[in-house]
Amino acid sequence: MTVSSQSNAQHIKPTGSGYAPANGTKVYYEVYGEGKPIVLLLGAYCTIEMNWGELIAELAKTRKVIALELQGPGHTPFSERKLSRTTFASDVEKVLDYLKIDSADLAG
Repeated sequence: MTVSSQSNAQHIKPTGSGYAPANGTKVYYEVYGEGKPIVLLLGAYCTIEMNWGELIAELAKTRKVIALELQGPGHTPFSERKLSRTTFASDVEKVLDYLKIDSADLAG
């Protein structure tokens, strides 16, 4: 018996993406949809696609989705900075400032 794994998720392309300067590094982000902003934070060792690929299209129907790849996995380069919640929280704040977003919900 053969089992195939197939996703029914709708994948969409970001309306914007790039690198935002944050505390001596550049954080990769992707933006989807419009509405009240929600920031998607990744789990360990994941990329945006791996962690949120199946949910972004649904969230983007009613929200402005900002997906981040913080230092380490994915597009954001690893650096010698101390890895801590404080560092990551400050990076998120810098990205939101760069994107001119005053407040957002967080999911992670």
